[in-house]
Amino acid sequence: SKSQSQSQMNTSGESKDDKDEEDSEEEENKGQDDVASSPSSDTSSDNVQKNGQKEDEMEFKKWLNDEVGLAQYFDLFIENEIHSLDDIMEYIEEKNHLGEIGIKPFAHKAKMWKNIVKLREMRESVTINNDEPSQF
Repeated sequence: SKSQSQSQMNTSGESKDDKDEEDSEEEENKGQDDVASSPSSDTSSDNVQKNGQKEDEMEFKKWLNDEVGLAQYFDLFIENEIHSLDDIMEYIEEKNHLGEIGIKPFAHKAKMWKNIVKLREMRESVTINNDEPSQF
């Protein structure tokens, strides 16, 4: 009697597993259908974010190259999840942080830091001017 109930458990256990597998396959297929029916080739919302991020990265790279003259550090910033001018102002709060992300030469840190400070000042003055009603 004991072995009989055990074999029944196994059988029902197996069929339950089989059913779970079928369910998960159906769910996977559902997800694929959604992707296929999406009108654009960029299907996930991640890609939408990435496109905006790409523009930010291009602006950031241009700044590193044209303003700072240290474009070779672009990849270091990206590796450290700094993808835009907003990111650099938010996360690099002191010159030491530049060393922490891997910028070693003293002169490069100094030059980068001066430009970050200048960037902050420019952005703050723009914000202040926009917030106040015109006096003229």
